[in-house]
Formats: sequence, structure tokens, C-alpha cells
Amino acid sequence: MSLKSLIGQSIMAKVPALSEGPFSILKLLGVEHGGIWVESQEFINRTLGYIGVAAAAPESPVLFLPYHQIQFLLTLDSPALSETSLGQDGA
Repeated sequence: MSLKSLIGQSIMAKVPALSEGPFSILKLLGVEHGGIWVESQEFINRTLGYIGVAAAAPESPVLFLPYHQIQFLLTLDSPALSETSLGQDGA
């Protein structure tokens, strides 16, 4: 699976500079050599809240995330596998 195949989908990511929580839900918009382009409504809402402005646009601005700032990415649409279904029940 490549990042480019996930363009247009929602992904989960751990980006400390972007989120105050354990991860962020992002929409992947583009992939480049140095990083990814994403849309993050959570980040925009928080940022606009700091300056006392409400988001009025239906889409949030696009953000560029360099790869070195991303700790992990996780797709939301891939099938979930359990240890039990793979015969690894912990016994």
C-alpha cells in the first residue's frame, strides 16, 4: 500500500505539533517527496479559537506536514485483524 493510494481518504496520524490529543483525524490531499498535504478541521478550529474567530468556510485550509514531524499514520478504511482470527489467541 502506498500513501498515494490513500489520497482523498481520512487517516489517523500522530503529529505532536498538530494535535493536543493522542492522534488527529486528517484528510490526505497530496503526497510529495518531503511530506504530505492534509486537511485538519480540528487544527483549524483550535487555531481560530485562539484568535476568537469562527470557521465559516465549508472546507478547512490545507496544511503541509513534513515526514519528520509525523510519528505514525494509520488508515481508517483497512480491515481490522485480531490475534484470534490469525490463530494467535495468546495461549
